Amino acid sequence: MNLHVSRVGHLAILLAEGRIGWDSSRLMDSRVRTLVQDGVNHIVFQLEVDFLSSGAIGVLVYYLRNLQKSQGDIYLVASKPYVRELLQSIGFLKVFEGKVFRTMEEMRIGLSHRDIDVPDLATLNFVTVESTFDSDE
Repeated sequence: MNLHVSRVGHLAILLAEGRIGWDSSRLMDSRVRTLVQDGVNHIVFQLEVDFLSSGAIGVLVYYLRNLQKSQGDIYLVASKPYVRELLQSIGFLKVFEGKVFRTMEEMRIGLSHRDIDVPDLATLNFVTVESTFDSDE
């Protein structure tokens, strides 16, 4: 998994690429925990992945519940059919109802309707925070 982060105020966008196996999901959890401790309460996961482990799905659900308690939320951008099909097959499109978008632009528009300021996508500066290879791949 390659994980890149862009943060603007209380909003963070995490771009995940590759495969999120068990080891990568633990690292993703650690990075998200740090962001939340630093005051981020809205997180967009841009999932450009070919595999999501149960651990990765657990991280998404945990932070969905955790952030909603503090007036925040998480959102998913799932442009790859694999991710959308997986979320559909396990019933998570209902869990994340209204929070799953096909494109980053669709997400930006959707969040603007919720009064969440998302900067122009062309101005986002991503920093690579992790590049891992899962032992379970």
